[in-house]
Amino acid sequence: MPRKQGDRMKFAHSTGKRDFIELCLREVNREGYCGTSLKNVSWNRIIEDMKNKYNKDFDQKQLKNQWDYLKRLYSAWRVLETKIGHGYNLETGTFDWPDHVWDDIIKARANPVFLFSFKYFFFLG
Repeated sequence: MPRKQGDRMKFAHSTGKRDFIELCLREVNREGYCGTSLKNVSWNRIIEDMKNKYNKDFDQKQLKNQWDYLKRLYSAWRVLETKIGHGYNLETGTFDWPDHVWDDIIKARANPVFLFSFKYFFFLG
């Protein structure tokens, strides 16, 4: 079934994201990159694998957008995780800095809206 205009790629659970990341990593190791993205042959294999596993049609644009989004999330996490004096709590798996520290971090970043949503949706529950 072809994708309708406006359909978004959504995973019902985190295993979908994990599966997608594992497929992308497999293709990076197999085929390498084309610029900052995967090669077309890799996207085609990932599309087929995702369709078989989730019984849902995905297109290359959806998958590339997800790839780019996850790379941005990882980059933001690495910045926060390597910050000296960070407030990463190993027990909860969250960054538990006070609001004034988050405000300083958000002001210092090129994309404050992304980090703002990153703070609230991924670390403060």
